[in-house]
Amino acid sequence: MISNVVARRYAQALVEVAQARGEDLDALGATLRNITQVIAGNRELSALLYNPSINLQFKRQMVSWLTEKLRLPPMLVNFLRLLLEKERLKYLPAICQVYEDLANTVRNRVKVTIRSAYPLSAELQEELRHRLSAYTGKEVILDVHIDPELLGGIVAQIGSVILDGSVRNQLRQLSTQMMRG
Repeated sequence: MISNVVARRYAQALVEVAQARGEDLDALGATLRNITQVIAGNRELSALLYNPSINLQFKRQMVSWLTEKLRLPPMLVNFLRLLLEKERLKYLPAICQVYEDLANTVRNRVKVTIRSAYPLSAELQEELRHRLSAYTGKEVILDVHIDPELLGGIVAQIGSVILDGSVRNQLRQLSTQMMRG
């Protein structure tokens, strides 16, 4: 719970500062995602940076080395230093996710997670994007996953809203209707 509050606070601040400075929110988000993946992908590095018992000065040196190596823009360098000083660096993955959601909101976009039993053709994905865009009134970014547990059909998740067009759900609804009589 606290991680959500912290992530939202820092992500919101980053979006606001980026907008005020005229930064490209998408490029900044991609760089933020990259640094998050680099840290998460290195078990030793993440253990070192997220461990509260490790010397802060040593962590500062590690963050400086990492930001130089990755050639991060000054704004993100300062942001990472702030997270480090406030002992909030461990929330970076959550901050990254919230940042993407907020940047999408600013750009009038929405991420829709699609689960399907089988791979979807490019044409079907475009049709889904078009229909979901009409449904949401926003530009849709599809995140398609294959879920072998589905018998068929698709399940779309837009934030907390789930549109269940799976065969399993249709069979469940049919069964419920038959039970009612």
